[in-house]
Order: sequence, then structure tokens, then C-alpha cells
Amino acid sequence: MELKRHYWWINAAISQIGWFVCVLLGNVPGVAFTFLFVVLHFRFAPVHPRDWLAVCVALPMGVAHDNLLGYFGVLDYSAESASGLAPGWLTCLWVIMALTLHHPLKALYERPWLIGVVGAVGGPMAYLGGVRLSGVEW
Repeated sequence: MELKRHYWWINAAISQIGWFVCVLLGNVPGVAFTFLFVVLHFRFAPVHPRDWLAVCVALPMGVAHDNLLGYFGVLDYSAESASGLAPGWLTCLWVIMALTLHHPLKALYERPWLIGVVGAVGGPMAYLGGVRLSGVEW
């Protein structure tokens, strides 16, 4: 099937679009986009058997991480969330990221040093971009 050969690129592009939808448009569009991505991913993608596991692990860890950043005052979510908890769109980013682990990010698994570099640079850059483009503040 043609989709299987190109899914690496499709997944990478959709995850980047999803990042911008979530960060720029907020909760309702972010949740809707993420829901659609998850449904389409598990319907049409050459699904890796551990994709559900990736979501089930990344989601609670990401939510805990983001809420701890808020609790300790590293990030201020008050403009985005009345409860002071991490906004829904930020939670959606963890689901989107989890669905890239066995697809575009799979190439990193064979190179642990590259995982460290990408994580050390990409993670902070994603947060920096997210803070600058959303209502979240340092």
C-alpha cells in the first residue's frame, strides 16, 4: 500500500501541523485536531503495536510534567486555564508526540547519543516556541 511507504513523512507533517494548531488555536481546535489525528492514525496508519502503549505512557508522564512546571512556578497557565492546571492543548501535544515515537522518531532509537541531542535541544525549543506563541508565560 502506498500509504505505508510514505507514512513516516505523513506522520511527521501531521504532528508539526498539530503542534501549531494546538499552540496557536488553543483547546477546542487542539483537542479536535488531536482526536481526528488519533482516529485516522489508528484507522489508516501502518500502526506499530506499541503506539497505544506510547500514548498510555507519554500522556500521564507529560501531564504530570507540565502540571509540576506550573506548580513550581516555572510556567504560568493562568491566561490559558482557569484552574491553573496545564491547558488541554498542551496535553494534546503529548498524545501527538507519542504517535511519532514509532514512526518519524524511530530512527533515533538506534542512536542513543542522537536521542540526547534531539531531546536536549528539541524539548526546550518546543517549550520556548509554545510559550512565545500561546498565552502561557514563564
